[in-house]
Amino acid sequence: MRFFELKWFKSRSRLATKHDLKKLVRQIMETQTELTAQLTEIAVKVEKVGVETRTLLTKIEALQDALENQGNVTPELQAAADALAVQVEIVDNLVPDEPTPPPA
Repeated sequence: MRFFELKWFKSRSRLATKHDLKKLVRQIMETQTELTAQLTEIAVKVEKVGVETRTLLTKIEALQDALENQGNVTPELQAAADALAVQVEIVDNLVPDEPTPPPA
């Protein structure tokens, strides 16, 4: 039996004291506080990604509109625009659309 297994076994072979329970509650609360901070940090990052994505999509739409208003478009420009549209579709497919609410 390894040392930490023995230590775990010894710690579980007696009834928990009030001190043990307080220590456990303190550890749980510290863990929850850490998780809360981590989740808040992730939420901020996700919001930032959303804002950046909306900005990027607006710029892409403006570029597509400008491309459509051009008279003679070179094949290279059209290929670049098509490749960008494909990448936008790939990114869009990574995030599922919000379901439409049922009619009232």
